[in-house]
Amino acid sequence: MEETLIQILNEIKKVNNRLVNLETGQERIETKVDHLSSEMRSHFNHIEGKLDQHQAVFKVVSDEMKSVNFDVDYLSSKTGKHDTEINNIKKKLQS
Repeated sequence: MEETLIQILNEIKKVNNRLVNLETGQERIETKVDHLSSEMRSHFNHIEGKLDQHQAVFKVVSDEMKSVNFDVDYLSSKTGKHDTEINNIKKKLQS
């Protein structure tokens, strides 16, 4: 009977050791997850900042393109007007 109790105690000690190992492993995993989430948050903030910068650049480029389109339209209308005037002058010179 005493030998059986000793075996049971030994098994309980083994189970306790395994439980301690499991708790230690769980703590390591929790620490790693905490570090990973912190790192991911930092990367997310960095990417969000870069995205804001890119959106600002796209806005500036878009505004400049609108200005360029306006200038091209204006110059195109002026060219058409000048071409008409040159044709009128040529006709007057030929007659």
